[in-house]
Amino acid sequence: MLSWIFFDVGSTLVDETLTYQRFANECSMTLREYGKEVTAADFFAKMQELAALGEPPIRNAWAWYGLPSNIRPHWNYEGETLYPDVDRILDYLAQSYRLGIIANQNRGLEQRLESFGIRHFFNLIVCSEEVGYQKPNRALFDYTLRQVKSPAGDCLYIGDRMDNDILPAKRVGMRTVHVLQGIGPHHCQQAGITADFTVQCLSDLMKLF
Repeated sequence: MLSWIFFDVGSTLVDETLTYQRFANECSMTLREYGKEVTAADFFAKMQELAALGEPPIRNAWAWYGLPSNIRPHWNYEGETLYPDVDRILDYLAQSYRLGIIANQNRGLEQRLESFGIRHFFNLIVCSEEVGYQKPNRALFDYTLRQVKSPAGDCLYIGDRMDNDILPAKRVGMRTVHVLQGIGPHHCQQAGITADFTVQCLSDLMKLF
């Protein structure tokens, strides 16, 4: 019986479109300072291309242009917003299930969720920087299962990336939902791995659960 629903954050609950655009613009400006004729659109397209190959898009897009990582602009969360109706969807799901988060995020995640007005929906928040493991390391999911003391089969994980979200969640035995938001649709499909459900947006969850 399904008892827990866990979410990724970036491009799942939170729309990072403006954040990616700002980052691509900052990267292109820095690259031009070092003699690389790269537009923001070029850099963003490179991130999408690398994601489709199963590579980390932010780190590897920068590395593709041959400059050291220490001069790469810093990724931050400026410009992120909640996807439409997230609070309504969480309120609906929280009536039947316990909700949690498993995410590769920096410290301060709870404060960001509080600022969005959705912190109170979550019974457990597992943040990679605080725990010491990062997805796709299954240790982050194993840690979560120890905290909730529930069988993996009673847990569902929702994320936008096949490599970082769906694959490790399935490896520990969780059910999965692949949400086609953000840069997620551009990520390569993992051979032999399919999510239990695929949805176009979070509001589709209300048709499933």
